[in-house]
Amino acid sequence: MIKDLEVAIGYRFQNIQLLQNALTHSSYANENRDKGARNNERLEFLGDAALQIVISHYLYLENKTLAEGDLTRVRRHLVCTKTLSEIARSLSLGDYLHLGNGEEANACRTRPKVLADAM
Repeated sequence: MIKDLEVAIGYRFQNIQLLQNALTHSSYANENRDKGARNNERLEFLGDAALQIVISHYLYLENKTLAEGDLTRVRRHLVCTKTLSEIARSLSLGDYLHLGNGEEANACRTRPKVLADAM
């Protein structure tokens, strides 16, 4: 299953455990603490910061005439729940999420916030 995701995104992960962690919702981690499951919240924090810097750098280099406020608005549009969830949806990322029983029953796989967090 993870191999399918790697093919879909065109990247082979060196550390599959990090990918598994990134795909683990807190509901699953809470239900599987005895198995050492960890949720994706800490990685989400790091990923948000990494996306901000990468997108900022790209926008800065590619849009030499845009003022700081305009660059900020474009970045805010690109690094937001709506955009990230759309990208996640296009990759069928929801299919790979590890969810707890309650979240599974409540169609959590399609929630924009959950998809954006995993993205």
